[in-house]
Amino acid sequence: SSFGTMCEEPETGEFTCGGPVNYHGYDYATVQIGEQCWFAENLRTELYQNGDLIPTEINLNDWINLSSGAQTSYSNDESLAQSHGLLYNWYAVMDSRKICPSGWHGPSNGEWQDLEANLGLDISIIEMEGWRGNVGFQLKNSDTSEMPWNGSNEVSFNGTPSGFRQLSGGSNGFVGLGSRGEYWTTSNAVSNASNKISRSLDTNQEALGMSPNAPNCGFSVRCIKDTEE
Repeated sequence: SSFGTMCEEPETGEFTCGGPVNYHGYDYATVQIGEQCWFAENLRTELYQNGDLIPTEINLNDWINLSSGAQTSYSNDESLAQSHGLLYNWYAVMDSRKICPSGWHGPSNGEWQDLEANLGLDISIIEMEGWRGNVGFQLKNSDTSEMPWNGSNEVSFNGTPSGFRQLSGGSNGFVGLGSRGEYWTTSNAVSNASNKISRSLDTNQEALGMSPNAPNCGFSVRCIKDTEE
């Protein structure tokens, strides 16, 4: 204050989907798709919501034996984290310290299904595992440098071929960069609750894949806005 005049606190602007969300020093793009608000890029935080570090583990043998949260950049290449985000195991997504910012969360299988239905996926196949419909084409970005990663990106989801970490093979488990993107849901697989449901984008598919995977895999994460009750 000055000369006895109280300083007024600046008003905090109300978030509108489509605007950026600052989380641990980085502004994430967002996009409204139907009634849902999604991150329009992959999560890249190395911290839980409370500021605790999410451990990073590069050695594959240690990675596959974890039962707690971990993250890694693809092939430990930080430049790839800038363009494609980080890869997380399922335990990081489900940790009580939360991986997404306040007011956001990792999407459930049902929330992915809502997205798919909104983009026109036939309800008769929405519970089916495997490649379904042409939703993947709508979600993939259309960057010609990633051809044939030739999506329409018509809803500005900006799905990228960020690769993933599997439990064997590849280079220390890392595969699929430039040809595949895998996204966690928070949901257990119906057939085997020890496996967790994910979504897949692929360079050779217009469809969006749904499959069960081991929680130790390293996949991308998209946050979704909490709904108001």
